[in-house]
Amino acid sequence: MFEAITVHRDDIEQLPAGAVVLAGNDMGLQAIELRHGAGTFWGRAVPPPNTASPEIAATALRYGAALIEEGLFADRAELEVFVNDLRTLMRVPRDPRLTWKHGLGEGLQQDSCRLVELRNWLELQVLPYARQREGTAARRGFDAP
Repeated sequence: MFEAITVHRDDIEQLPAGAVVLAGNDMGLQAIELRHGAGTFWGRAVPPPNTASPEIAATALRYGAALIEEGLFADRAELEVFVNDLRTLMRVPRDPRLTWKHGLGEGLQQDSCRLVELRNWLELQVLPYARQREGTAARRGFDAP
């Protein structure tokens, strides 16, 4: 399990046959694996976790009316406070008042924690597949692509 800020509002209604869900949260599907022929494809909805990014602030502003309508913000002024908090966190990522206010634990504050999910995926899924392809190509006398 890892902490990740989820900002998108897209959802997938139905996965293709054989899709493997790799990650999800209460906001929906976050990562899948698809196999087609000899290929394996991975898709992620979340970028490598970041404490506060310009994308999160921009997304909050873009979906502001819907977020207010859903009761996530009382009004536009409260939404603007949230966006300003994110902009402050971009400049001062470890601001203790704002990290506490927004529940941003160590998993989002330290690079070693923030990137562990991505590192695990690369080490456990991507690199073994790449090594297997290199070995197959070497046995056939070809250079791996």
